[in-house]
Amino acid sequence: MFSYQQEDNTVAICSKRSSIPEGAIWKEVATVPTRLHRSAWQIVGDEVLTDLPLAKLIAHDKRRVKRELLFAPHDMVIAKQIPGQNAGQAEMERVGIRNADSQLQIAIDAISTEADLLALYDSEDM
Repeated sequence: MFSYQQEDNTVAICSKRSSIPEGAIWKEVATVPTRLHRSAWQIVGDEVLTDLPLAKLIAHDKRRVKRELLFAPHDMVIAKQIPGQNAGQAEMERVGIRNADSQLQIAIDAISTEADLLALYDSEDM
């Protein structure tokens, strides 16, 4: 496998040397990190590593998307004041979602390895 720095400073991986754009800085690498954090890759020596602070930003984006999906049905009840639906109950559900999300935010910030971050994705179904 070959890795190279793209014009936007992200790292790309390819299997053929001929696929590397002319003039790009490249390295031959044996392993590639998970593609989940692809925009956090960086070339360090002869390895492609994941920049953990950038990977955490990706995780926070995933956390926010999940929170918005969980909020959506309750937001509709509150915004539309749907007859027969309890807006107070919907807001209580939103509070529970916010509390769980804040705990997830703290957990992401405390992560010290990419493996732990990937395990958190699995446990939180992100």
